[in-house]
Amino acid sequence: MLTVTDDAATAIRTLAGQNDLPPQTGVRITSTTGEGGAAALGLSVAEGPLPEDEVIEVQGARVFVDSDVAPGLE
Repeated sequence: MLTVTDDAATAIRTLAGQNDLPPQTGVRITSTTGEGGAAALGLSVAEGPLPEDEVIEVQGARVFVDSDVAPGLE
């Protein structure tokens, strides 16, 4: 299971609270292609989870983990 530290929760809440985003906003972790075609993780601000996302909420900070990525973060 992904662990969200207190400092990370604060940073996520700060990101999600910008630009008049809806209250369900959080960060989303997805798989992406990195340098040289290597597999990498991507992080973006998202207004809400996709239906297949795993949702982790800690201290009001929401993290949406892509279903393809979740097993690797266990």
